[in-house]
Amino acid sequence: METIRAKHGAAGVVDFVDAHRPGGSISDDTQLTLFTADGLIRAAIRRRLYDDTDPAPQVQHAYQRWLHTQGFDWKEAGGPIAAAPPDGWLIKEKGLFVRRAPGATCVQALHAYATSGQLGTLTNRINDSKGCGGVMRAAPAGFWSADPTETFRVGAATAALTHGHPSGFLPAGALAVIVAQLLSGRSLPEGVDRALTELSGWEGHEETTSALRRAIELATEGTPTPEQIQHRLGEGRVGEQALAIAVCAALARPSSYADAVVLAANHSGDSDATASICGNIMGAARTSSAIPHAWRQRVELGEVIEQLARDATEEFGEHPPSVPEWLRRYPAGSAPTAKAPVQRKAERAEAASQRSEPAARVPETAAETTAVIAPIPAVPDEEPAASAAPTRSTTAAPAATEAPAGAETPAAAESPAAAVSPARAESPAPAEGSAATGSAAPAGSSAPTEETTHAETPAPAGTPAAESPADEDAGDGLNDEELRLLAAWRKFRDGEDDTPNDLSEGLHKLLQEAFGAERAAQLVAAGDGDGELPEEVPAELDRLDRLAGCALGVLAGDALGAPWAFLSQRAILRRNPDGVREPAEYLGGRGRSTAVGQQSVFLLDGLLRATVHKGLKRSGSEPDLVRGTLQHWLITQGALIEPAVRPAALAEHPALRVQRFPDEATVTALAGWDGESAAPTPSTPPNQATGAAAAARGAVVGLHADTPGAAVELGITIGVLTHGHPDGYLPAAAVAAMVAALRDGQTLAESVHTTLNELKAWEGNENTTRSLRDALELAEHGPVPVPALEKLGAGKHAPAALGVAVAAALTHPDSFADAVALAATHSGDSAATAALCGGLLGAARGASEIPREWLDQLELHDQVEQLITDARRAETELAPDGTAPDWAKRYTG
Repeated sequence: METIRAKHGAAGVVDFVDAHRPGGSISDDTQLTLFTADGLIRAAIRRRLYDDTDPAPQVQHAYQRWLHTQGFDWKEAGGPIAAAPPDGWLIKEKGLFVRRAPGATCVQALHAYATSGQLGTLTNRINDSKGCGGVMRAAPAGFWSADPTETFRVGAATAALTHGHPSGFLPAGALAVIVAQLLSGRSLPEGVDRALTELSGWEGHEETTSALRRAIELATEGTPTPEQIQHRLGEGRVGEQALAIAVCAALARPSSYADAVVLAANHSGDSDATASICGNIMGAARTSSAIPHAWRQRVELGEVIEQLARDATEEFGEHPPSVPEWLRRYPAGSAPTAKAPVQRKAERAEAASQRSEPAARVPETAAETTAVIAPIPAVPDEEPAASAAPTRSTTAAPAATEAPAGAETPAAAESPAAAVSPARAESPAPAEGSAATGSAAPAGSSAPTEETTHAETPAPAGTPAAESPADEDAGDGLNDEELRLLAAWRKFRDGEDDTPNDLSEGLHKLLQEAFGAERAAQLVAAGDGDGELPEEVPAELDRLDRLAGCALGVLAGDALGAPWAFLSQRAILRRNPDGVREPAEYLGGRGRSTAVGQQSVFLLDGLLRATVHKGLKRSGSEPDLVRGTLQHWLITQGALIEPAVRPAALAEHPALRVQRFPDEATVTALAGWDGESAAPTPSTPPNQATGAAAAARGAVVGLHADTPGAAVELGITIGVLTHGHPDGYLPAAAVAAMVAALRDGQTLAESVHTTLNELKAWEGNENTTRSLRDALELAEHGPVPVPALEKLGAGKHAPAALGVAVAAALTHPDSFADAVALAATHSGDSAATAALCGGLLGAARGASEIPREWLDQLELHDQVEQLITDARRAETELAPDGTAPDWAKRYTG
């Protein structure tokens, strides 16, 4: 908010602002609201013609048409309706074919539907997202019915198509009721009161109800300040907060459309969502005549918006059109089959049942195909995942497991999902699924997170650990000296938190010196687990060779996995019977990077700046310089910020100035930095984010630290800049430590153990260390089949993404292509898991091991090659007198 006031005065933004787009430009919020209205009009026609009372399929199809406007080929975006070209008048409006920073959750959910044909519903929840993307488009549902209960259900159902958490879809139902009440002539307080009444009957309503009550309370105290809004209601980035801020602004300034919307827009959060929702409410309350004339004249696509509003008024009026032209404008399809109404009726009964008692979540089934990445053995269709999963305890209760978005499991499609008890926005997110069956507690919890494995069970009292090394399955062929050294090393590796790291590392080096790197790796692998890891011989590479492999490996993995993110494994293998073996067409080409790939380039730029500054004896720490260059990335995404570090030519490159569904945590954490405030730390975090972005882009950090321990510290310092929960920054530290260990000549397996030892000293390490141990356990049981990766989680949270990447790397430690292909053939965040795996394998094997055809297609290949070239120069061409060569000047700003 300080930045807004500095640019626009004490009152903040009070009119349209010309910036990276002309004032009056709309965002994805308005685009999706238009397509919601389009879908509901078609559904209303079907209700009249065919007595089809469920609008969700028509709204889903409208959203698939919107996805097409975001640059996706219709064959890819249309899914079940792709056989015919997109129809209706709205899709022909060329002004809608622009990308306006669409939310990643929406895009991923719509891709999942395009692949699976399965709708997200109030009972079949496709994810656990509570972002504001569901409520910000739901206002047209207020037209649907005069019955508030039905209006609420329809509003919530439109949001549940993409957002599966109650606080993601219930605010949409509440907004629909508020709008409907206003359209029927009731006052705003009456509309909010009716919305609260409807909310109270739904499982998981507590967060939304509480947020609305706080909004009412704040509004009754007078016009709130932006600081009060943020403190009392939040930033509007999740559904209940966005609705609460909009309602508060409308209640505080009920007589002025402009004043209410200005109030909703001026705060340090998701201002386009809160202001657009407030605009919906105030427009319904006071009609379009209350909107300032200058705004109506300048708003982008104003004529399209007004035409769609007129059409909705006609269709939902007393005498809807019946002329053929109406059906050409809004094609409603053919009459439903006899089976469809029965299915939807059953689902409505399930939805009604959840209003009284929660249903049990259906556990995720095994992967449903025998197609795998060669040479990994397949798991047959008949074998459920649960039977193959190594469990932590035979007494642990099965966890409620969230199916991946778009999963085609028949049970998941036909059975109700669990009613989710919503967590507070500021509460730590739990770890994703792991090889254990017990559910994970938040990091830092004092309670045990799961039952102990047999291998971790303490020996009976009086049994010296050194007397029974063979009990730990050390393997055949170990002589007494090898057993003693191995037992000593493992004693310190698995010791208490105060175990000296240098002693453990010293014993590890002794193993290498005594038996050689190859034999030491075999000993370590043999001493841990029931199976055997593949044999691995470390590659002899210098630091810059590893840096090139690591940086390019992240990009290659990102590009390989991105087209398949959050699709079901069956859908991926249907298109790629041998696994994801080459970059697919995505966003108009092959080798395209996501926001993570873009960020990784700017991260490397920041680390190189730190190297140059140090070589020239100039000030500038790694965290501040990296934070500055990540801000450069934010500017490429259209953010109106003043960067703390002067941008170089890299930020102007066209390939880096395209929006690729950036993660919210990184955007919001970077946007608020003014160059003067202290950097976030684990004790003063910027948020409680647990997403995978910081880890997925962070492997190169390990090549800028002297030891694995130092890499953990630097990884935390950089990771926490954008991800404030231990589950967000410790996986970034872990991948950095692994890369540092690889640079020191360790194998991948050794690097995991070294990293586990380093992580013990850090609070909140439980989920990260468990994911690493689960990855080891899975890999030690033999070559990891594609379906087995599902045991490690969807990769939405960083610990799970790290676990998937490490399991794939350990399965194919000597083959970049096989390892990264395995990590990409995953039904979760395959871009993150493959990017993580690519960074590890690239650091381990070097850029020469990355398939040439993959490298040639990388969108950002040239930018990374230039950074690597300059990194080589930095080792020899920086004068200690501080004189910067010409090439170095781009890193000294």
